[in-house]
Amino acid sequence: MTPRTAVDRLIAGAVAAFGDALVSVVVHGSLAWGCWGPASDIDVLMVVEDDADMGTFHDVVVALDAEAPGNGYELSVLSRTAALQSRHPIEYSYHYSRAALPGSERGGRDPDLAGHLKVASAAGLCVYGLPTGQAFRRVTDDEFLDSVGSDVRESLRPLADLTGEQVPVPVYAVLNAARTLAWLSDRVVLSKRDGGLWLADNRPELAGLARTALDEYANPRGRTARVADLRRLASAVT
Repeated sequence: MTPRTAVDRLIAGAVAAFGDALVSVVVHGSLAWGCWGPASDIDVLMVVEDDADMGTFHDVVVALDAEAPGNGYELSVLSRTAALQSRHPIEYSYHYSRAALPGSERGGRDPDLAGHLKVASAAGLCVYGLPTGQAFRRVTDDEFLDSVGSDVRESLRPLADLTGEQVPVPVYAVLNAARTLAWLSDRVVLSKRDGGLWLADNRPELAGLARTALDEYANPRGRTARVADLRRLASAVT
């Protein structure tokens, strides 16, 4: 199954579950950026009317995710009011990811959502209903930095405990840190792939690390990185 087919099936399942209460479906992340790979999630944001019933939707998502390619769906459902008005961290009505199995999260606030909404605004693909600009509120620069900053710090924290000279390259941590540096420097919202390219072009001392992470991202083969370079990257971000 292709990622696009997986998205089409998810839309059909959402329409069956929510009916007219389904307001918008937006694909973001690597699939929207055009750099989706076999280890990627299918990142989706949905907006539903405030009174939408979540009762049957979880079963629909679990069944569809079992056949979805890559790492399956990373999905957040927001009420229409939350999508337009919720303060940061933004409220969600439902969240699903394969990593969270066997359950899902029903209601709460997610600091990552500000980052997702910013990316969706920059490069999201509306595949059903209202376009992104009408379905979601604008995320401020401060909210975006707070959202991605906490994620980057968490992914870089293990680097402080590394020993030896070489370790398997932590692709997610490197490329996520790279696009955060691009944001801090140039105020541009980039994909992980484009963040890695930015790092290679703009930080010569980290160009080798960036290229290793990009190569591993495109074709996983167990490449390694120098611990000294990883610590240098962590220091540049924090």
